[in-house]
Amino acid sequence: MEDIEYGDFVIEYVGEVLDLETSQDRLDDEKSDRHFYQMELEQDRIVDAKTKGNLSRFVNHSCDPNCRVEKWCINGVMRLGFFAKQSIAAGTELTYDYKFYTNDKALVCRCGADNCRGTLRSVAQKTKKAKEVEQERRAQKDKVIQSAKNGKLTNRMLKEILRDTQEDVERESEKRQKLEKQALHRLAHTNSTVPGDLTRPVALGPTINHKELIRSQRIFLWRNAEKGSFLLERLQLKQRRNT
Repeated sequence: MEDIEYGDFVIEYVGEVLDLETSQDRLDDEKSDRHFYQMELEQDRIVDAKTKGNLSRFVNHSCDPNCRVEKWCINGVMRLGFFAKQSIAAGTELTYDYKFYTNDKALVCRCGADNCRGTLRSVAQKTKKAKEVEQERRAQKDKVIQSAKNGKLTNRMLKEILRDTQEDVERESEKRQKLEKQALHRLAHTNSTVPGDLTRPVALGPTINHKELIRSQRIFLWRNAEKGSFLLERLQLKQRRNT
């Protein structure tokens, strides 16, 4: 085992690639089974790692995870990968946020995190109770604003204003920190050095001699053409045949 740095690739999520119909059929057949391992790959493709997968299928849920799932297109094929959201010490359990989109209220979360939301469902999928609480809070805010306009603010209302303001500031601070981390992650994959190794520069691309050939043959990545399909040898053979 070894430490994992922020932004590092951890493991790929692999399994059977299913269409939506097959995926739903399996879910219907496995209703009594509380353990399933399906993850969305594309809008109409699902990866099922239940019987054909790797160690990634054992990564558990947490509302405060140390990993996140990213979708990458590799040689025209969509892939799923776990990446570190923070530095992870060797021996630490790997977790990510399941964010299930379902109405199943039995999916209770017991991760124990300070910010645990109590469910494995997506935070964007608000429950009816949560919506009612939000509507009530909004109505209370409107009442406080109206009282302020009429000059009838009470001490209780002032305390509520201060509390709501503090909560808004904290949310904005968390949002800003998240955006800063995302920016650092993007820079780690776009700067002039290899991510995780500042001593290795990223290749500068094709040489001047190859650029004209790249334009004429409509090649996007020279190294792929050179190493993957013996482009130069095929062009030379084609020229000999024409002469």
